[in-house]
Amino acid sequence: MNHWKNILATVCCTTALLHGGEKKNEMPSLQSFATLQTLQQKMRSTEGIKRFPPATDRKSWDKMYHGDLQKKYTYAILEAAPKILNTPWPGCSLKLFTRYIKTGDRIAYQAEYSAKRKRLITLALAECIENRGRYIEEIAEGMWQIISEPTWAYPAHERFNAPDPVPIAGKYEVVDLGSSETGLILANIMELLEPQLLAYSPSLLERVKKEIVRRVIEPLEAEDDEPWWLRKVIYHPSNWIPWCCSNSFGAAVYVLKKDPDRLAKLTWKMFSAVDKFIGVYMPDGACDEGPGYWTHSVAEMYQFMEQVNCRTEGLYNDFFKQPKIRRMGEFIADLNLTGNYFMNYADAQIKMQSLNYGMLYAFGDSINSDLMKSFSMKFAEINRDVPPDTGLMTVLYLFRYPFKTDLSSYSHGSYAFYPDRQLFIARENAKNPEKGFIASIKGGHNDEGHNHNDIGHFSIFANGKPLIVDVGAGTYTRKTFSHERYSIWWIGGMGHNTAAVNGNIQLQGREYSAAVRQVKTGGDSPAITLDLSKVIPDKAGIKEYLRTLKLDRKKSSVTITDTITMKNGNADVEIKLYSPQKAVSFNKNQIKWDDAVMNLENINCISIRQVDLKDEAGLAKNWGNLYCITLKAQLKNSISYKLEFIKK
Repeated sequence: MNHWKNILATVCCTTALLHGGEKKNEMPSLQSFATLQTLQQKMRSTEGIKRFPPATDRKSWDKMYHGDLQKKYTYAILEAAPKILNTPWPGCSLKLFTRYIKTGDRIAYQAEYSAKRKRLITLALAECIENRGRYIEEIAEGMWQIISEPTWAYPAHERFNAPDPVPIAGKYEVVDLGSSETGLILANIMELLEPQLLAYSPSLLERVKKEIVRRVIEPLEAEDDEPWWLRKVIYHPSNWIPWCCSNSFGAAVYVLKKDPDRLAKLTWKMFSAVDKFIGVYMPDGACDEGPGYWTHSVAEMYQFMEQVNCRTEGLYNDFFKQPKIRRMGEFIADLNLTGNYFMNYADAQIKMQSLNYGMLYAFGDSINSDLMKSFSMKFAEINRDVPPDTGLMTVLYLFRYPFKTDLSSYSHGSYAFYPDRQLFIARENAKNPEKGFIASIKGGHNDEGHNHNDIGHFSIFANGKPLIVDVGAGTYTRKTFSHERYSIWWIGGMGHNTAAVNGNIQLQGREYSAAVRQVKTGGDSPAITLDLSKVIPDKAGIKEYLRTLKLDRKKSSVTITDTITMKNGNADVEIKLYSPQKAVSFNKNQIKWDDAVMNLENINCISIRQVDLKDEAGLAKNWGNLYCITLKAQLKNSISYKLEFIKK
């Protein structure tokens, strides 16, 4: 790890006291880089730099046959496109749409919705590669189908007067993640294939442009009636802001070509929202929604600003020089544990295979980060046999950097520590993380983005395989984002391995928070101690609750030590660990797996049961099988118990 956290490592080599409060990092606002008048003048005087080449630029598109990844994606697109010609288009029916209100199912409609757009993208990319005209009519059909949809918004984001399952027709269309992305897809396809589509039907292009303006641009320009993520006051800035801004700006750049002042005013409005998003990030740059949401938050912020910078021919170059932006980018490389596995928390999944390698490289290039660039190549190499995600942005970014996947120089750091979000990772073997232990733990608070009640949760990998895990997020339903959210076991406290004391588990709310008592990142035994005293409700009667995670490279072990002191009286303590690995054997003091053994001190293993995942398709897909290990202890006033993981 040869970047900013080395400085922190020097300070923390010996045990030190650190606090992880909600301190904000001062950073220039986007509106301070240039005035609105300067932005308007710049947009009037230039058409900007094209991010991606149109299909008429044959020199650029012929590069698809250079570079390992380019060939892989080209073959996948050219193989898929002919197969879908003259086959029925996916149907976004009312019957599927109304399932959201009737049953809470948000997946059925979104699957058809996404399949339709995926099909259009595949055809458009195939036409750009071949340049023979055989897909133009079917591309036009896809565009016609999409502009014929009553709404571009996802069912979960529409306005309803329940129990009426059909959304309300408001003054303005709903601009959400789906509608803004639809606008971007249509705009990008028109820009890539404008001469070919004009030759087919100028009227179609005009219709599509008008629909983008009506469904995406005009609702954003509304005063006091714009989408929540663009308002002057945003109570919980989230990944919606950069995601929707990136999509919407990309659409606006094309449809507002002849109205630069209008584009500049809309951009100025978006700056205020994106500033709010950046403002909720702490100085360490960690994503509070987890690595799985980094791609739809920080990565979208980068793409938004890259588009703005291209349109203004470098007016915002200094934005990418900000230290905080660099840290926000490098976070994704630091949180990669090994292979496709990432430290997961909140709604983030533990495994990712579809990172946009080209975008990662472009981000790293913009912030001058060798870490991000080498990580992008390493990740591409790891996934060379994974079927490619032929998304529009994924493919287009590959033109920018036709790197070869065998040129990787990436190496994991021996640790990663984010003091503000209280994230800690220690690796036994940084050069070869497939060997030995990798341990991670998080602190923070329970009012984070896509929050799970996961303060104090630790995870263990042994020889490159997950052993003790955060099970992550299951399939989203209406319940997932309702007042019933924390009754879902994989979101609430019982789905995580912080102790339940006298039956009390951690609850949702900013007041339930941890503090870093001690941390050591140097030497052969990195360790961290979290104060979890404020994590469990007061009625549990806890005076102090400390949890220490220590990795010992000499002994090849990981030890979790909990020390709990009560205000008065005795207490029952229960811990639930989740593992995708079936134990070879166990008794009350020891559990054995294929690669590791867990020895227990002052706490007993009561049971191991297989978790029933028949109603949890998302978790079943992620894990296959999952086992819940229940540990129990009784304390009289105070107790200290240990979970020691050693090589088998």
